[in-house]
Amino acid sequence: MKREVFFILALLLILIPITSASFGYNNPNLPHLEKIEEYINKKGDDVTGTYNFNGGWMNNGLSIIGGNIFAQVGYFYNITSLNVTKQNLTILEDAYFNGKVGIGTTFPDTGLHVGTGTTSHSLSSTNDTFISGRLEVDGFSFFDGGLNRFIGAGGDNLIQFHTGSVTVGALGYFANDGLHFSARTGAGRTNNIILMTDLLNFAKDHDHTEQINPTFIVHSVTNPDDDNTEWLSMSYINETDYARIETGKGDINLVPASGQVNISGNLTLGQKITFALGEIIDNIVDGWITITGNLNITGNTTIEGDLNVTGLINNDAIYCESSDLNDQTFAVAGVRYRINITNVDEGNGITMSTGNNGTNITIETSGVYHLVAQPQVKAGAGSAGDFHMWIEKDSGSGFVDVSDSNIELKLSSLEEDVIVLATTSKLNQGDVLRLVASVSNDGILLHAQSPAGEPVIPSIIFTMYRVGS
Repeated sequence: MKREVFFILALLLILIPITSASFGYNNPNLPHLEKIEEYINKKGDDVTGTYNFNGGWMNNGLSIIGGNIFAQVGYFYNITSLNVTKQNLTILEDAYFNGKVGIGTTFPDTGLHVGTGTTSHSLSSTNDTFISGRLEVDGFSFFDGGLNRFIGAGGDNLIQFHTGSVTVGALGYFANDGLHFSARTGAGRTNNIILMTDLLNFAKDHDHTEQINPTFIVHSVTNPDDDNTEWLSMSYINETDYARIETGKGDINLVPASGQVNISGNLTLGQKITFALGEIIDNIVDGWITITGNLNITGNTTIEGDLNVTGLINNDAIYCESSDLNDQTFAVAGVRYRINITNVDEGNGITMSTGNNGTNITIETSGVYHLVAQPQVKAGAGSAGDFHMWIEKDSGSGFVDVSDSNIELKLSSLEEDVIVLATTSKLNQGDVLRLVASVSNDGILLHAQSPAGEPVIPSIIFTMYRVGS
């Protein structure tokens, strides 16, 4: 104990300027150092009582009262360590530290180092703070710089939001799925909404009903107290297995830079589609579709119900108008010969190709087709007889005759006439047709002519067009 008292006396010598006037050496109310030392020597190690220096601590001096040191200002120099082992250290006003401060550690890395851990981000400045455990902040926190969240090896990668002891939301990163932003149901919570709104409207009631499925809602800048219907929401409804995009009011405008919206799956629409130029597709009554305006269909259309159209339906026509400008003869009576149709005047969706076995007519689009063939048939001198013509079809297994497609023309010697073969049938994409003919007299031929000043009379005219699906 004597050493501690002498330490205090030495401390007093540092704190109090060494003059007889300021130290109170000639002050009869204050003890002289010799008297204190004499008193200690007489009493042993025990010293009791109250000692005031320079008028006591209430008058900018110092007091020793009951073993405690009281002073309003203290200066300590060259103290290598200060350990407070049994009592709390209370600082009532400002405290200034020029070095690093460690709490729970004797080797602080940063300006303030709390706990026994070590920094993993090379923090070493007195401007840095390192906390190895948890930090609880009951008020607001302000970050003037960036906020970086690093995932530890233990997987503690969440920023959680609580109401009391209940977690109501979390923000975290997971390697498999990326960044998660989650609201929570359960534990007394039934609202799974994540809402984006203007900062001025923060904490205002936007009047949404609770959602069990996670729902993202974006509000306009309008104050929800003035109008709470200016919003768009996105959610996935697990009860019915469909995604839902909804608005509080107004329309949904899709404005892609390409001008095109692609939908790879089925699209289920409500009652009406209105186009920018005024055309309307309207489901007025169940099972009926009404189209107001013109409808241009460039591909196949399947309609399983009634179609009521108040405008015009334009469909890209599938057709072929062809002919042949050469005579075509039959060398042997009673033998079938393929007819050539070498001149395609115009057409779309039907391919005409001529080879050694006549002209093949290939169907590019399935549907119902109407076919008309008009041969110009002539019997030579002394060549009266019969002319027959019909259709062959190849659906992938070779050409076969089309039943009930044959026509007959009886000619006298030097007689010339036109006969018409017309039929309507269902054809599939890839089907190939060709016209074949036979004669009972090899003097019968298909005859082309070139009248002076008039168009050529072909040996055969062929017309084909799609009339439906």
